[in-house]
Amino acid sequence: MNPFAPLRDRDFRLFFTGEVLSFIGAGLSLVSLNWYLLDRTDSTTAVAVFYAVALGAGLVAFPLSGPIADRYARRAVAIAADLLRVASIGGLAVLAWFGDPPLLAIYISAFVTGLGFALFFPAIMGFLQEIVSGEQIVAASGLIEVTTQTGNLTGAAFAGVALQELGLAAVLTIDAATYALSALALFAVRHRSVPAGRYTPFADLLREGVGYLRANGALAVFGVVSLVPSVATISLNIVAVAYVQDVLGRGPVVYGITDMMYGAGAMLSGLLAAMVVIRVGERASLVGFMAVVAAGYGVFALLPRDLAVVFALSVLLGFCSSGFRVTANSVLLRVVPGAVMGRATAAFGLCSTVLQVTCATAIGPLIDHGGVRAGFLTLAVLVATALVALTTVLPRLHRAPEPA
Repeated sequence: MNPFAPLRDRDFRLFFTGEVLSFIGAGLSLVSLNWYLLDRTDSTTAVAVFYAVALGAGLVAFPLSGPIADRYARRAVAIAADLLRVASIGGLAVLAWFGDPPLLAIYISAFVTGLGFALFFPAIMGFLQEIVSGEQIVAASGLIEVTTQTGNLTGAAFAGVALQELGLAAVLTIDAATYALSALALFAVRHRSVPAGRYTPFADLLREGVGYLRANGALAVFGVVSLVPSVATISLNIVAVAYVQDVLGRGPVVYGITDMMYGAGAMLSGLLAAMVVIRVGERASLVGFMAVVAAGYGVFALLPRDLAVVFALSVLLGFCSSGFRVTANSVLLRVVPGAVMGRATAAFGLCSTVLQVTCATAIGPLIDHGGVRAGFLTLAVLVATALVALTTVLPRLHRAPEPA
């Protein structure tokens, strides 16, 4: 299997390029805002609140974003979501150019940007299903992971230096510009999504989507479980910033490099996960990747202080977390019919968001009172619990039928 085969298609190349650019900006601003908030408030809880607000937007948006993705042209919805994020990050950048932006403005921007992501995610998954042929799904899923991690890797690598040398305002301006470039790339795609042929009220679309997942319980559980490593990664960002500052006694540059190492492993998995699946099979790959992630967080709970060990563990966690996500996404793209892909993705995203908000809200105070070790142990238990659920549901997973 050629992991680069989907790039032969012009539309997929544009999609790929736009996503890489937008994730570069997102990586820059995320790492920078994490450190900026911790440095300004001296509170891990403030960083946790930032994540909780951004993720909490999904609780509002996901019930609507799924039906929107299944009713309207998915390409147009994704472009609108990018433009919403341009406005949100750009507005915060304007405030930052005139001094330290109010904390409330940072949290409002995080919420609006989170709304943009919740609108973008179901639409882009459905759009990907439209432009990629069935035999290239695993390779395309791997390349999508590469877009995410190339952006995060590059952003994280330069975030610490950019924050110190350029300042928060410049970092946010770059982020807003990359979302604008992503929208332009999607606009240049020739494929035009076809909206649903019949008018269906939003309430009926939502009811149909919920009923579909109820009728396919194994698929519903798998969809939620498939997002748990991503939930843990979000919380890892909160734990890691405290770990670098309090345990390692280092600054934003080391924090950025640590995040970059995680991204390097994740980017590598985007290219190699398909090979692993071919060699050992989907089920063994899913279980193996998640087991290593749980063990990796357990090792981090021992609080290693050697930077070489920290970087190596970060690469391993990035590789296995993303390898799991690539494999799980390829399964979902194959077994979920296109007619309900938007609503299914939104439903999984909603459940994942509940977990993310819960974890992000709890992990900051937990670290402030129980230390960094408690944070890593919490992540290890979370992933291990998901591993048990995964092994239970995998034997019952099969292609779901089309909705009535």
